[in-house]
Amino acid sequence: MSLNIRSASLARFLEVADELGLDSESLLLRHGLTRDLLSPSERSFLPARVVIQLLEDAASASRCLAFAALMVERRKLSDIGAISLLLRHQRSARATIGFLMRHKGLLNDVLAIQIESEGQFSVVRIELVSEAYARQAAELGVGVIISIFQSLLGEQWRPHEIYFSHAAPEDLRIHRRVFRSPLRFGAEYSGFACLTSDLDSPSDFSEIELKHYEKFFLQNLPVINRESVLEDAKKAISLLMPSGKVDLSLVADYLKMSSRSMQRRLAGEGTTFMQVYNSVRRDNALRYLENTRHSIFAIAEQLGFDSSRSFTRWFSQDFGVSPSQWRKAQRQED
Repeated sequence: MSLNIRSASLARFLEVADELGLDSESLLLRHGLTRDLLSPSERSFLPARVVIQLLEDAASASRCLAFAALMVERRKLSDIGAISLLLRHQRSARATIGFLMRHKGLLNDVLAIQIESEGQFSVVRIELVSEAYARQAAELGVGVIISIFQSLLGEQWRPHEIYFSHAAPEDLRIHRRVFRSPLRFGAEYSGFACLTSDLDSPSDFSEIELKHYEKFFLQNLPVINRESVLEDAKKAISLLMPSGKVDLSLVADYLKMSSRSMQRRLAGEGTTFMQVYNSVRRDNALRYLENTRHSIFAIAEQLGFDSSRSFTRWFSQDFGVSPSQWRKAQRQED
C-alpha cells in the first residue's frame, strides 16, 4: 500500500521555491505535480514518496539545505486545514499528540510520534517512516509539531533542545534563526526535548464545548488509509524498537487493539507481524548505517539488540556482509 500525505504539508513550498529562484513549474512537473495540486484542500492527498523526493530535489537545486526550515518559518497552524481547529482546542500538548496518534490518517502516513517522559524533561520522538531517510521531510515534520506546541503554549515557547539524526549543514544561520533552540545534529533520532510540565500545561484555547462537536467533525474529515493497520504497525515498531522488547502483544496494545485482531487485520493485508517487524528492522538498520555519525553500538541499541555483537551477527546473516563492511562499501560508491 502506498503512503500518502495531505497536500497541505507542502504549504509555503512555492513561496520558498520562488524566493530561492527555482523554476517551480518545471520542478513540480518532473514529479508529476502542478500548482493546482498544491492548493489547500481537505480532500487532496499526494504520494508520500513524491512529496519527500520533491523536497530533497528542491533543496539540492537551490543549494539550500535549509529549504524545509524556510517553509517552517513561514507556516501557520491554519495551513494544515480544518484539523487545526481540533488540535488548537485540545486540553494540553500531550493530549494533542495523543489525538494525532489516535487519528493518524488526518495528516499523513509517514510521521510516527512518541513521548518519552523521565522526570523533569520529556522527549518527543518523531520518526519518518519511509524507504530512505530524508533530511528535508524530517526537518519539516519536527518543525510542524513544534509549531503545534507553540499554538497551544504561546508563540514564545521553545523546546529545550531539538534533535536531528542527519548531519549538520555547513551554514547553520537559517536553522538557528528558524528554530531558536539549541540544535543537536547527528543524534540517534529526530525530535525535541521539553519540560514535562509543558506537556501537561492546560491550553488557554481548550474549550469543553467543542468536544460535543469533535465526533461529528472527525466523521466529515477525509482520512488516509482508514482501514489499514500495516502502516500503523510499522510506525509503532519503529518507535518501540529501542526498548528491545517489541512483540505482537506490545504493538497491539500500543495501537489499542487485541493481538488476535491485529493478526487478523495484518493477514487481510497479506502479511504477518514478524514479516512487518523484520522489514522495519532491516530498513532502519540501513537508514541508521547511512549516517556515519552513528556508532555500531548505538545502532544496535536503536534496533533493540542487547549488544553490537548480536546486531553484527544478525546483519551479516541478513545482508551477507558485516555492518562495517556495508558502510565501507557505501562510502566507496559515493
